Amino acid sequence: MVILLSGGIDSTVLLYQMAKGGHIDHALSFDYGARHNRMEIKYAKKHAKRLNIPHGIIKLDLSAVLKSALLGDIEVPQDIDYADPMQALTIVPFRNPIMLSVAAGYALSVGSDGVAIATHKTDQQIYPDCRPEFNEAMANVIEIVSEGKLRLYAPYAEMSKVSIVRLGMEIGVDIRNTYSCYVGEEQPCGKCGTCTERDWAINACLTEGG
Repeated sequence: MVILLSGGIDSTVLLYQMAKGGHIDHALSFDYGARHNRMEIKYAKKHAKRLNIPHGIIKLDLSAVLKSALLGDIEVPQDIDYADPMQALTIVPFRNPIMLSVAAGYALSVGSDGVAIATHKTDQQIYPDCRPEFNEAMANVIEIVSEGKLRLYAPYAEMSKVSIVRLGMEIGVDIRNTYSCYVGEEQPCGKCGTCTERDWAINACLTEGG
């Protein structure tokens, strides 16, 4: 199976979980023109190398044709909750359909059996291409176009961010050695929606452990 690997917590945990079962053929990262791609890919490379999983980077300059705070046209909202309506400014139109389509084509080309994505329940509040109805529709498209050779695997669809962090800790993933910040600087801003969500989920799990 081919996994979409951003370098953030969710896809990194899924990478390790699937690797333990020997279910990954390749990892793919997308450099699509977002502010944070450079830093995320740096971490994605590190984890793929550690697990000896072939890792490809696909360049898609979506910033040339799409509008989003992640692509530099608008300031990234800060000092807001992850579920705040302002977080919708970070939607990249059709991002997951675009990336999954390319990844499915890649999977078919290398003889893999499907594509894995780590979108989760917390994402569904803001991002329409993380919701169950999208997963179902995209799974059908992938199955039809591949003539039944590929499937879409989205195992975290009903899991919260806290549950994913907890799972990562249980299977020995170095959660701190991942990157999540929409501003994309060397040091995370600590104020954008994804920074606050990340910190909240990690602290919630550490508090449970204490």
